[in-house]
Amino acid sequence: MDIVSSLGKIFTARTGTLAAVMLINGSLFPAMLSADEFGTEYGDGVAAYSLQKFDRAREIWTVYADQGHTEAQYRLAGLYALGKGGPVDMEKARHYYTLAANAGHTMAMLELTGMRGDAEISGDTLSLYKKAATEGYSKAAYYMGDIYMRGDGVDVDHAVSFAWFRCAANGIGTDAQLIRAKKMVEQMEAVLPDKIKRQSYDMSLCQVSDQAKSE
Repeated sequence: MDIVSSLGKIFTARTGTLAAVMLINGSLFPAMLSADEFGTEYGDGVAAYSLQKFDRAREIWTVYADQGHTEAQYRLAGLYALGKGGPVDMEKARHYYTLAANAGHTMAMLELTGMRGDAEISGDTLSLYKKAATEGYSKAAYYMGDIYMRGDGVDVDHAVSFAWFRCAANGIGTDAQLIRAKKMVEQMEAVLPDKIKRQSYDMSLCQVSDQAKSE
């Protein structure tokens, strides 16, 4: 059995944050693999995605999504929305986001909110962002940090904002999302007063831990 299929089985069985982050960053896999080297389990789709084999990820996740696999529905919707592995298809993106959202997938609910063009942050939307961020989704945690930085529907709180950005930097997301969050953490680390940073580091807002603590 090849390395991707073997690790795909591991990641299918293990859903811990650390495992997901390592997989999405692609740090466990060689740089080049042909499409036929991927297996057919859900984790193989994540492995294919991490190596930018988006067409193969679409194939694998479609099978699981159509069988009711909520995370596969969410991820497949993202591929259709972004045109990865094939043409953009917003109708299919909405379809799979809706299936996942109806099954209780928090990030899918948020994506549907964005597709509706809801610009104002309502109490319900903020609760969804917080729930997804607490579960370790980098994109949602980044939004929470931004919300508290700008005071969008909440009081401005730089300690809370910094805490959420750190969650985003250590969470589950694409390379681009994690890099963006890490840059924000670096910028805030450089300008925030030590008192604010100490307050922030005392907070535990999400299921991922800080890579480093302030002294």
